[in-house]
Amino acid sequence: MFKFKIAISVAVFIFFTLIGSLFSGCIDGWASPSIGHSGACSHHGGVSGMPGLFMFIGFVAGVFAFLKLSSINRMRHGENSSIDTVVRNVERLDNHKAKNTDSNLQVKELISSIEKYTRKNQEPQLKMFCYSDGLLLCEVLNRSGRYEIFTKKLNALKLHDLQVVLKDTLTQNSCKPCTSDSGNYIKMKVFSDNAHRHSEIILKNLNEPSMLKLKNILINALPVLAAKL
Repeated sequence: MFKFKIAISVAVFIFFTLIGSLFSGCIDGWASPSIGHSGACSHHGGVSGMPGLFMFIGFVAGVFAFLKLSSINRMRHGENSSIDTVVRNVERLDNHKAKNTDSNLQVKELISSIEKYTRKNQEPQLKMFCYSDGLLLCEVLNRSGRYEIFTKKLNALKLHDLQVVLKDTLTQNSCKPCTSDSGNYIKMKVFSDNAHRHSEIILKNLNEPSMLKLKNILINALPVLAAKL
């Protein structure tokens, strides 16, 4: 690009020099053969200064052309850099959106539910639902007969611990007879296949030694359950 700018500048200078050469000779137009010697055009008004003037104009025009081409090159380089920056930013935004879209496509599944009843055929006093993204949602029946909602987001480690304890509790109690005729009871379900299938057990309470780990995990996650379980 530098050689190209030099070539254009020199071409401009030569162009003006050639034009100036057309006006060489004497001021009155006499083409004196003595141009360049002392006394030339002494009877014709003196030697014409037009060639020198055109050479100067050619030099100035050549410098201007060089600077103009340099300026255009910088502008194009700046535009290209700006375009590259915009393209990179768009790519980052697209990647960020793609990641968010992938995250949103992950299905949140219901993995377990726990309901506490005080009497048969009545609304549960407590309903708790655990989801695959770690959301723990609890509904507690208040004195006015409405459910108050409490939520907690479990981290991956606590969610894993809860799932293990739920499965162990289900395994240990799956063969025990139902005790739903004894007043208070807890119904626990563990779901699979996006909640299309589930295993269910009915427990007296969570105060038995084998249930304490489950009870502690739930209370640590939602302290409001301490007086409810």
